[in-house]
Amino acid sequence: MLSCSFEVDTCLWFNTGDFLWAEAESDQANDGQWYLLATGASGAFVMESLHFNETRTQKALLFAYQLKSWSSTSPTSLEMEYKTSAGWLTGAFEQTGDSGSSWKYAVVKVPEGTVGLRLLARLSAAEDAVKIDAMVVVDAVQVLADAACSFEDGFCGWSSYLDYWRRRTGDSGWETTGPDTAGFGDWYVHLDLINRFTRLLTVEEFALTSPAFPATASESYVEFAYHMLGSGIGTLELQYLRGGDWWRRWSRRGSQEDAWQQAKVTLPTGTEALRFLSSGAVSSECMVAVDSVVGWQPAQSTARGQQKLSLCSGGWHNCALLLASGGVKCWGAGGELQGRLGYGSEADVGSGPGEMGEHLPFVDLAAGATQVACGFWHSCAVLENQSFTCWGAGGFGQLGSGSGAPVGDEPGEMGQNLTLVALGSGAADVSDVLQVAPGAWHTCALLRGGRVKCFGYGAFLGLGDTEDRGDVPGEMGDRLPFLDLGTGFIAVQLTAGRYHTCALSNLGTVKCWGCSLGVGLGFTSETDCVGDEPDEMGDQLPSLELDEALQISAGSEHTCVVLSGGLVKCWGRNQHGQLGHGFSRRLPHVRGASGRVAQVLGSRVVRAVGTRQHGECRGPSSTDGRRLVPHRPPKPWRATGDSWQGSHLRGARR
Repeated sequence: MLSCSFEVDTCLWFNTGDFLWAEAESDQANDGQWYLLATGASGAFVMESLHFNETRTQKALLFAYQLKSWSSTSPTSLEMEYKTSAGWLTGAFEQTGDSGSSWKYAVVKVPEGTVGLRLLARLSAAEDAVKIDAMVVVDAVQVLADAACSFEDGFCGWSSYLDYWRRRTGDSGWETTGPDTAGFGDWYVHLDLINRFTRLLTVEEFALTSPAFPATASESYVEFAYHMLGSGIGTLELQYLRGGDWWRRWSRRGSQEDAWQQAKVTLPTGTEALRFLSSGAVSSECMVAVDSVVGWQPAQSTARGQQKLSLCSGGWHNCALLLASGGVKCWGAGGELQGRLGYGSEADVGSGPGEMGEHLPFVDLAAGATQVACGFWHSCAVLENQSFTCWGAGGFGQLGSGSGAPVGDEPGEMGQNLTLVALGSGAADVSDVLQVAPGAWHTCALLRGGRVKCFGYGAFLGLGDTEDRGDVPGEMGDRLPFLDLGTGFIAVQLTAGRYHTCALSNLGTVKCWGCSLGVGLGFTSETDCVGDEPDEMGDQLPSLELDEALQISAGSEHTCVVLSGGLVKCWGRNQHGQLGHGFSRRLPHVRGASGRVAQVLGSRVVRAVGTRQHGECRGPSSTDGRRLVPHRPPKPWRATGDSWQGSHLRGARR
């Protein structure tokens, strides 16, 4: 009963302090339209749950939060305290200082014997703010495998708001949607949208969240059955929680035939929870069903085997990211006035004895990396704080440093001397870097919210002109425009070639811009471009004529996509047979590749790029966009059954 979306009320949470939490309405809410807000005064804001029976097992509380702090000497803080027979105890959760403009997710373990919870926000100025949203209570388990569920005997600690996800046995009861029986055993879970449409609620996304588990120490796997039948059934996603955010790992859109399907998905190191997210259904007669969820981590024979790598390859060099530590190592061609290896010299590395293995040093980035990306003559890394930096050749501004000078080819240019790429404030949901795609003389970044910024050689940037950006001061940050990719285009993956860039949308459409045959619009040379003149981007830039795409990848002057049916389609320059069509004739247009697809990955392909999208959930309007939370002391509440993790108490909107 403590799970709460804050769309209708505050459920079983109440103000108990002198300063009041309020419900605020904004399209920048983490989930839906409403969230909890503490602001407007200097002091302590206390929100306490109703008391409940002692928990007999460990639970976990997942919630989204933002902290805004204007003081470095007395920063804003958010704490979670829990109450046992010994009284109120601290240490469940504490976050201090400004958390940035994007929402983060907390996983708070609630120990056995807990009878109450409270949130404590401390503000030192009226301009400070703390926001809370999307609160869900789940079981806490020891390992990923313990989150498995057949749904034969219940939900196994999985949880959803408002009981939209329900257990069922036998036929769905609909002729045009839903299964005739469970995928395995007798019971399955399904999304029941009748309440949503009969109550005229504007909720668009419906999550079923797994128990929380300690962050996985190695690559792991989850397998499940799903059933999607009927027109207008929308999308089903599997998302994973990692590093304070939800990421999409697998997705299916539209009817998938009248049969149970099975999927096996790889999960990255650091995964802490899972959730199925259904969205886009057009009526109550659209039943999405899930059954038999199983997760596991493969056994590691040695500690050394647990060190997983992420690799990238550029024009003449490679870099490896050690995921456990965030360290990066690069080798290959150094290059005159380039520095793409980042070792403070122009020397090649890896061509002589004694240069690899333990002798290969880490690149000094002054912080751990979460992603490394290789261009032709430069390299980039996304850092743990979601900023990013680049080194190597920078003559056209592709490093985003405000200088055309190379970085990393001389001593003293790396580490603390690296310039972080400034992309500006933008909007609250686009401040963090999700992916970097470096080309030859340009770099593009995918930001939270699905928007894109590019800098470097002007003709490749898609900004309607040929001006280079990032090679002199004053061109980055808020002065660097977002790309206009058209109405409703939300990017989830980027790929960059020598002269062009492509973006994959959350709907599986692909758009490319820049120059060369890799754009897929019929260009015949690298001097043919799109996006370097006004009125060529936005809705004027056509999506490529493809079926739903799951993944994109670009070479020098060619591009390939993985389609939802498991096929690969490639187009562009083909002098070495890189398109895989059995001839060396170039294919400058996507239409030219029709019927020439290579089924090289088998019948199933897993989407490998994660993102999070949220629908809007609008309630009745208010004059100032806020609702006050009821202010009264919590009263004892007797919990029964699984009410601790069930739907929140319904009530009229105040």
